[in-house]
Amino acid sequence: LKTSTKITKEVISSIQKMRREMAALEVAMYNTINQENLIISKLDALSACIGTRPTQTVTVEVANTLKKDLNAGERVTICNLCNVTCHYPCGLAVTDSKVNCAAMSNGNCRICSKNCNWIHHRNDTFRWVSETNSIKMVPAELVKSCGDKCKNIEGAILKLIDDFCISQNQLIVLIKTLSSIQTELRKAARYEPKQLLAYVDELIEKSKNLDPSSVKKLQIAKKHLLMENDLLDSNRNSSADIH
Repeated sequence: LKTSTKITKEVISSIQKMRREMAALEVAMYNTINQENLIISKLDALSACIGTRPTQTVTVEVANTLKKDLNAGERVTICNLCNVTCHYPCGLAVTDSKVNCAAMSNGNCRICSKNCNWIHHRNDTFRWVSETNSIKMVPAELVKSCGDKCKNIEGAILKLIDDFCISQNQLIVLIKTLSSIQTELRKAARYEPKQLLAYVDELIEKSKNLDPSSVKKLQIAKKHLLMENDLLDSNRNSSADIH
């Protein structure tokens, strides 16, 4: 019974951990997509600036980072170096335990752009949020917003293209990681019902001697689990037939 209970708890714990990791990675994926949208907006604005007067304004999308206070009982993982929210909400309140945060993998963060080590992350009373606004800029302001090394429109365009390629690579890594975790999650989900059934069988045997009145309830519970397991097997077989 102890062995079966331990295995079942380990499986459930593993599933919960993977779901937390997927949630954190999905947020990072959407943040990366939003960043790419901002790059595209700047590229469009720079293209519109070509051949225009220096005083001609163009509309561009920009992101503003703001602090948002946490509600009572909420926790967060913030990167000290990147000043971004890497995991929210986080279940870990103590900064020294952030190595176990869902955002971390092998001690490094999978969310912040520099993949900083966990020691550079902390819990706090707020989280960083990004808001997108439309503003107007003249060409010189737009070029400067692309980086200090950008001296003209052409240089700014090349810089943004490089930034977009880097962002695309980050997005691909996130998608591959999500896919890998999802595969493991499906394996764990298929594994879990069998462990639960074994656990219920042991409970039934134990209850026959210790608490006979609960045997019938456990047997009913087992029937429901068997039905769920049969349904999962049926769905998997149907999917296999389709492919």
